[in-house]
Amino acid sequence: MANLSLSREADLQLERQLKTLNKPAIKTFKEGDTIDCVDINKQPALDHPLLKNHKVQTVNVGMKKDVPYFGVDGRLEVWNLTVAKDQYSFTNMWIQNGPPDQLNVILAGWTVSPAINGDQLTRLFTFWTADGARTTGCYNQLCPGFVLTNCSITPNYPLRLTSTYEEQYDVKILIYQDQPTGNWWLVLSDDNVFVGYWPKELFNHLSGGAETVAWGGIAIAGKNGNSPPMGSGLLNLSFRSTCYIRNIQYVDTQNKFRNPDGALEQHLDRSTCYGLKDWKNCGRKEMYYCILFGGEGGRCGD
Repeated sequence: MANLSLSREADLQLERQLKTLNKPAIKTFKEGDTIDCVDINKQPALDHPLLKNHKVQTVNVGMKKDVPYFGVDGRLEVWNLTVAKDQYSFTNMWIQNGPPDQLNVILAGWTVSPAINGDQLTRLFTFWTADGARTTGCYNQLCPGFVLTNCSITPNYPLRLTSTYEEQYDVKILIYQDQPTGNWWLVLSDDNVFVGYWPKELFNHLSGGAETVAWGGIAIAGKNGNSPPMGSGLLNLSFRSTCYIRNIQYVDTQNKFRNPDGALEQHLDRSTCYGLKDWKNCGRKEMYYCILFGGEGGRCGD
């Protein structure tokens, strides 16, 4: 699990991003939530000045900094957590490249974030920035950038099946760069659902792959300094009760999926609240490569 230097400015700017995006809808789907399906050529993403002439694309199908990576894949166990209104808890995978003031980042996974979604549901989420969250980027579709190609599953889609100590559920997520176009796709790969993509024009350091790819969690404390739970909310690092990410893979320069094979670097902040276990296969051969992580949160110490 590699270090990710995400700026807290991304979260301080969230309030400015939470505004209504008024576009005429052509269809509405019902799956727990009502989803307005905007005509793909009229989506807010295409309002971005860099995408003025962008053509919509359709598709028919923490490693060490040694080589460029062209995608990340894995099964993220899904839990529902109790999170305060001003806290954020994420389980995710990410890619990044560039210097700190021009850091290009793409994240995807699940979150419980009342400030983003207005509820305590566990939902899919995405995030992108082209400058370390200084002036660009946002969660989901709260700003122009991410192009939605699936109207039934969106970046903030609710995940109704969540794990318990008796039964475990996970979601298989893939982020990869389409070699002919350079665009970065988000895929729910169990059902081969192409949710949408981040156009290459958004980024100036991801055209030739990513320098860093990683899997793990992010927790952002509330105003009172208390950190939220992460993963399953438990720190005991046992398979049945701690959040896992399994079947971890990356996409290499030949566009092939590869296992980390022990090449992961670990990074752990706030070790009094959260833990990390690089367990290779989590005790089951079919889960290779696998990590356990998370914790209760609270006053983590400074």
